[in-house]
Amino acid sequence: MKVILQCFSTMINRRNYCLPIFLLGFSFVILACKSKDCVTLKEEDYQRNAAAEQQCDNQEFGKAMSMSTAAILVNPENYIAHSNRGIFLYYQCSNTGKITPAQKDSIYADFQKSISICPDFSKGYRNLIRTAFKLNDYDLVIESGHLYNSRFEKTAELMSFLADSYFKKGQYESALKFADEAVNVDSRLGSGYIIRGKSHTKLGQFEAAVKDLTTAIDLDHNDWMAWHERGNCYLAQKQFQAARSDLITAMGIDTSRPEPLFSLGTLAIEMNNLSEACDYYHKSWLKLNESPSLVKNERLEKYLQRVVLEYCIKGEPGVLQQLHLLGPRI
Repeated sequence: MKVILQCFSTMINRRNYCLPIFLLGFSFVILACKSKDCVTLKEEDYQRNAAAEQQCDNQEFGKAMSMSTAAILVNPENYIAHSNRGIFLYYQCSNTGKITPAQKDSIYADFQKSISICPDFSKGYRNLIRTAFKLNDYDLVIESGHLYNSRFEKTAELMSFLADSYFKKGQYESALKFADEAVNVDSRLGSGYIIRGKSHTKLGQFEAAVKDLTTAIDLDHNDWMAWHERGNCYLAQKQFQAARSDLITAMGIDTSRPEPLFSLGTLAIEMNNLSEACDYYHKSWLKLNESPSLVKNERLEKYLQRVVLEYCIKGEPGVLQQLHLLGPRI
C-alpha cells in the first residue's frame, strides 16, 4: 500500500499516469509510471555497479550482493544496483539449490524497486522475467512480459518465456502465438521451435509439431529437450519405435534429466511392459530427487513416489495402467 501511495503521490506531483498491476499470488506490484524520468546516476555509481558485476562473474555472489548493498546505501536511487542485487541473490540461491520465501520476496522487491525508480530500465524487466520464469511464477512472467512489450522492442528470448509460460498454464493457442513471434524475431532460436512444436502436439497438430521439433534438432543436435518433445509427439501418435529412439537419445544427451525416463516409463505402459515402466519411473523419481533445481515439479514427484512405493515395489504394477491415465505429463 505504501508503494501504491508513493506512486499516486508521484502522479500528483509530476502529473504522470501510474498503472499499478496487481499479480495475485505474489507479494509484488509493478508500477509503470508513464513519463517518469529515470534518475541520472553518477560515474561513481557505475563504477560500484561494475565492481559488483565483476564479483558475480567470478561466482562470488555473496560479495557481489554486499557490494550492491553498499552502492544502494550510497545512492538509494541506484536502480542498477537494486536489479543487480536481486539477480545476484537468485544466483546464490541457485548455487546452493535452496530458496526461502523471504529470499524470493527480497529478489522480487529489488526488481520492483529498480523498475519503480527507472521505468525505462529494460534490463530490470528482463532480469525480473527471466527469474520469475526460473521460479515457475508464470503469471508474473505473463504480466511482466506484456508490460515489457508495451514499452520496449520485443526480443526472441522474452517471447519464448511468454510462450512457455502460457504452455505451462495449458493455454496452448497463446503459446503458439508467442512462439511464432519468437521465431519471427530470431529464426535460429531453438527454444521457440520447441515450444511451438510441443504446443502443436497438445493441439493434435502432429505434422506441424514434428516439423518444428526437427528444426530444433537441426539447429542443435545436442538439445535433449528437442529430442524429448519429438519423442513425446511420436508417443502421442502411438509411433512407439520412433518415440523410443528419440527418448533414448534425449536421455543419453543429458543423463541428469528425469523427464526422458518418465516418458520412457509412459511409453512402456502404452506397450504393456509394466515391469519396464516401473524401472523407468523409479529411475525418474531418483533423478528428480537429485535435481538441483530451486523449484521442483512437486506434483510429478508425488505421483512418481506413489507409483514406485505403492505399486511397483509392492508388486502391483497392473494398477499402473489405470493410474497413469490420471498422472501428470511433462
